[in-house]
Amino acid sequence: QMAPVDCTTSCCSAACCWRWATLSLLDEFENMEAIVKGLRATLAEEFASPAHQQFDALRGSYDALLTTWRELSEDHKLLRKREEAYSQKHAEILAARDEAAKALNTATWSNKQMESQMANRIQELERLLEEARKKPGVAELTARLQEANEQGAELMSECEKTKVELYDVRTQRTELEWKLGQMRVAMLKKGKKKKGKSKGVG
Repeated sequence: QMAPVDCTTSCCSAACCWRWATLSLLDEFENMEAIVKGLRATLAEEFASPAHQQFDALRGSYDALLTTWRELSEDHKLLRKREEAYSQKHAEILAARDEAAKALNTATWSNKQMESQMANRIQELERLLEEARKKPGVAELTARLQEANEQGAELMSECEKTKVELYDVRTQRTELEWKLGQMRVAMLKKGKKKKGKSKGVG
């Protein structure tokens, strides 16, 4: 039964080469299977050891730290961008402040110049006024001007009083118009009631 394909008769010898080869292969297979089982058991023990468990824990910690590092890197990049934007804005504000300080200094200098010019002009006008007062007829003109100013003030006061009286009149007129409207509404209501009663009687 274990003879080559071209042999038609079975081999009955106990020392048959094919039988021996087959048994040898079976023995080697059993030995290899036993070795594989032993290796599997050894590997299972090694993987179940505390060192392997510690390695797995360290690997998980490493992954978590890597994720945290990546998140912090993104936050750092975002903060750097914000810092650059704030720095640029701060520089713009400083430049604007310097420009405002320059403008203020210029305005202060101009104001001082104008005050000096105004003081000189006032002194000149006072000198001219004093000279004009010394001329004949100036006192009379000054008195007339003062009188005219007083009359103008009186007219302004009377105008203000007239405005107040006009406002009061307008207010009274508005109140009277409102009362008149209320009276018209009441009369219309009464007229409708009378018509309703007359229809009921008819």
